[in-house]
Amino acid sequence: MYTIWCDGSTRINNTKGADNIGGFGFVVYNELGDIIDMYSEQVNNTTNNRMELSAIIKVIEKYGTQDPWEQPDVYTDSQYALMALTVWAQSWERNNWQRPGGKEVENLDLIQYGYKLLNDGNHYINLIKCSGHIGIEGNEIADKLATGILTPTIQN
Repeated sequence: MYTIWCDGSTRINNTKGADNIGGFGFVVYNELGDIIDMYSEQVNNTTNNRMELSAIIKVIEKYGTQDPWEQPDVYTDSQYALMALTVWAQSWERNNWQRPGGKEVENLDLIQYGYKLLNDGNHYINLIKCSGHIGIEGNEIADKLATGILTPTIQN
């Protein structure tokens, strides 16, 4: 079973604009604690929340499993992304993908896609909230991948 740390980042937090460059990344550890995979991607004109969601979605696509007993532990420091893909998406779906009062759901395309993956029976993960930027190795590496400070050295 894998342990995966993911993160998303932008230069200007939650502000979309042509000059706002962002990125996301993840690092994968095997059962022995060895790094076996890394991934990162840089994106123009984005927001921090989109990058946090994108990191989790990329992990779901690549490491989600059909066996719920073998699902990887996936750590994110984004409370927003975790709640949007799990708890909030359930009520938004029941409410025709709208927030209370008919308000628009931000990042709806990513949330709908990630929620669909998490509930299709083929992409089980155990999504866990962690504290960010407190010296946890996996979180720090994922952050460096997301910000472009680190380039993946291992890829499967």
